[in-house]
Amino acid sequence: MYVYIEFVIIDNLVITALLALVSYRILRVSVSKKRVATASVAGTAIAIFYPFIFAHILLLLLLRIGVAVILSLILFYKKAPLLKGGIVFLLATATLAGLIFMLGFIVLGSANAALYSPFLEFPIGLLFLVPMLIYYPVKTLIRGVARFRSVSEFYYYFEMSVFDKKIKGKGFLDSGNFLLDDKSGLPVVVISSKLTLKILSQEQLILIAAEKGEQIEENARYLNISTIGKNSKLLIIKPKKFKVYLDNRKNIYRDVMLGLSLSEIGQADALLSPLVVE
Repeated sequence: MYVYIEFVIIDNLVITALLALVSYRILRVSVSKKRVATASVAGTAIAIFYPFIFAHILLLLLLRIGVAVILSLILFYKKAPLLKGGIVFLLATATLAGLIFMLGFIVLGSANAALYSPFLEFPIGLLFLVPMLIYYPVKTLIRGVARFRSVSEFYYYFEMSVFDKKIKGKGFLDSGNFLLDDKSGLPVVVISSKLTLKILSQEQLILIAAEKGEQIEENARYLNISTIGKNSKLLIIKPKKFKVYLDNRKNIYRDVMLGLSLSEIGQADALLSPLVVE
């Protein structure tokens, strides 16, 4: 009996989750992991007691319809049209049941045996669980690679010399970064806090903290930046050299100003202006 209950638990947990995922996909709504887990547990808890219910076939049919309504409420209430979601879930259930029956008929050679006799020595839910465990990590990996390839086109490596320090980093081409130094007219490359801390000495950081950043070097000054509902200042300096590495073209040297940011810039070390790589 222990083995039978174990089979029921595994089968219902896996198959109910699979049906919920398929239904969400057909309805084109986002997957709610909490709803899928709740529906799977609820469906499994009810299924455990099915063998112990001795009632008229009509009563059993009403019970199954009631279970379907409960699962539909869990999965689709305030997420998708409830009636449409319930119908899709029931059709998916019927389709999967037909496939399992067909598999049992092929293995056992009898429709009666396919209905009432197990044709595998392990829970049939494992036939679906294994592909699901493979599918989702592979899907995530493929999406990650595609996202990386699409984003990597906007990354450029660079090298700069500042305060007698040679620094290398990875810059992100920000199509909206058209900051220009209002005095020299040079494009501004905004570097992250990581690089800012690398190139500045403790004395220079103290000056910046005291809002005396203009004193850290001869060309240092504050650039006024205006955005919607906000005005701020960015300390900019002139590097001795700034070199951008391009994939299929000659590496280029650019006259730029560096904006010293005290914030991180995602996975990049700097925000590059389109004027730097054109």
